[in-house]
Amino acid sequence: MSVRTRALALSTIAALTAGALSVPAASAESYPSAGAVPVAQLDINQVDGGLAYVYATPVLQSHIDTVTRQLRELRARAWDANLPLNGASLRDVAPDRTAYINGMSWSRGLEHVALQRAAEENFDFDHQRAGGAEAWTAKPGAFSAENLTSATMSEAIASWSTDGGSNSEWNKLIRSNGYFTDGTGHLHNMLNPDNRYFAQAQVGNTTAGHYSTERVSGAPERLEGRHAFPIAVPESAFSRADIRFTGGTHVGDSGSIGLSISGWGGARLAVPGASVSSSNPEVLAVHPDGTYEALQEGTAELSITPFLMRNGKTRPSGEAISQTVKVSKKPAIGGAAGGSSAGAAIGIIAVIVAVLGIGTQVLRYMGLWQ
Repeated sequence: MSVRTRALALSTIAALTAGALSVPAASAESYPSAGAVPVAQLDINQVDGGLAYVYATPVLQSHIDTVTRQLRELRARAWDANLPLNGASLRDVAPDRTAYINGMSWSRGLEHVALQRAAEENFDFDHQRAGGAEAWTAKPGAFSAENLTSATMSEAIASWSTDGGSNSEWNKLIRSNGYFTDGTGHLHNMLNPDNRYFAQAQVGNTTAGHYSTERVSGAPERLEGRHAFPIAVPESAFSRADIRFTGGTHVGDSGSIGLSISGWGGARLAVPGASVSSSNPEVLAVHPDGTYEALQEGTAELSITPFLMRNGKTRPSGEAISQTVKVSKKPAIGGAAGGSSAGAAIGIIAVIVAVLGIGTQVLRYMGLWQ
């Protein structure tokens, strides 16, 4: 693993039923609107928690040939070097070079798992899901191993194997006599001849790889373009949520309200709101569509109710996220010193954004309204 990346590996030795796996389809979810951006409807199981959206253009089908070639080239190199695997030599474990190299194939049935887990790991980069749920719960029985990295889709396999010089997983696998350890897990998952099917996807700042010993049936829908990926986060994360405004909070300002939480590595996750209220609408008026108007000087407590996920369904939370907002007089642009106020500058930027028609792009990073 290079110093630019962070990676985690997970594997299981749980026995899987021989033959093709037919995993029951997850029930269709009904999520709050993400505005002009479609919400990704994935064939996976959600866990209980607070609802957040990861906005991203997924990287998957455009790189299938590339990552399949990379993985097979890695297996060829490992076989030629006769790397150790589980205390034996790779050639003893997999005597047929061609069969071993080509023994890993792309799995259409694992694509949605890879997309969901990559999206989820924009929050905390951990093999557990919200509430401590295991990674396998995304699609029980579908995969036996999971790799995660902050590297891009095309760089992921190298980050899991040969990057890092003497500290690469390649060299660590040699030193461990081929056993799965914290430092060799990614490479072990990819070289293990028992793993014959895989899918890999990048969503936001995380790339995930999933591996199975048996074929996973199904051909789930493929996504094109930017989507909002719904994930469950610990409800405690809402206590750190930020309420933001696109148009400033000086008298006369207006715009949209955004609610977001921080993920890892600088990621910002949007939190859809079920309702919004202002304790002092004469100062700060809010509307059901998530827009607002700053009317006069004063303070108001703004409260936004987020959504929760329970048993695969969404519902408004019983607790609102509140923040005291101060509305102040808008300073004049420029002054005795010839400077301009930050608040006025924000207002100007908001007007420019509106004129150019790119307001939704800004909201994608600030949070969204249902």
